[in-house]
Amino acid sequence: MDEQKLSELFRDATRDAPPASFDVGEVRAASARATARRRSAVAVGSALAVVLVFGGVVVSANLFANTAGDTAAAVSAEGAPPPDVTRFGDAQAPALPEDAAPDRSGGMPPRSVPDDPSTQGDEPLGTADRPTVGRTPGGCVEVDRELAVALADELPVARGLQPAPAAANCPVGARGASYLVRDGGTTGTVSVVVAPAGTSDLAVDPSVRFQSSPTPGGEELYVLSEPAAGSSVAPFADELASLAQRLGDRF
Repeated sequence: MDEQKLSELFRDATRDAPPASFDVGEVRAASARATARRRSAVAVGSALAVVLVFGGVVVSANLFANTAGDTAAAVSAEGAPPPDVTRFGDAQAPALPEDAAPDRSGGMPPRSVPDDPSTQGDEPLGTADRPTVGRTPGGCVEVDRELAVALADELPVARGLQPAPAAANCPVGARGASYLVRDGGTTGTVSVVVAPAGTSDLAVDPSVRFQSSPTPGGEELYVLSEPAAGSSVAPFADELASLAQRLGDRF
């Protein structure tokens, strides 16, 4: 087949082809619609990105504000003064006045004993609850353990009882001890005091009975018996002289 026949066949095929279903205007309209869709998608995407960024900024600002508030509250709590709380064991019992009346109601004597008599000035447990009347601030303020032990040795009913400061008007430099005892149906306080020789007016009340005896060291030892409140009978009144003699020989 030569070229001439081939060209004729192509021309014949072109004549038999159906006409086009669209024209140039339709192509331009379709292109415009595609461009508009692309622009709409870009605009929507940009708006969504702006919304997301603004939301992130707002959330971050709220979180920062909450963190700053919590930090300020914690700092305020750290700097606040502690609550007014008293630890257990720090509370102190109210001090008893020096002129408080002694508890000598005539009841049974307390059964609390010092197990380890030691040196003068160590006040046993419980003696602070028995203040005495008429003591000068300078003498017999504390229990003299040596005198307390000696008095308990010479006065058997005092053994095993709790000693207390002497119930006497003691001068400065005096020392003493006492026991609340029962003599049959009579209750009262028996005290022993070692004071400088020539001391007088040791009795705190006219009803107090006492006897004295010199000591080998040149001092004077006094034994006093004071009746319980409401009573005029002093316990062991008949034994005070011999008791003072025996105790005086020991000091």
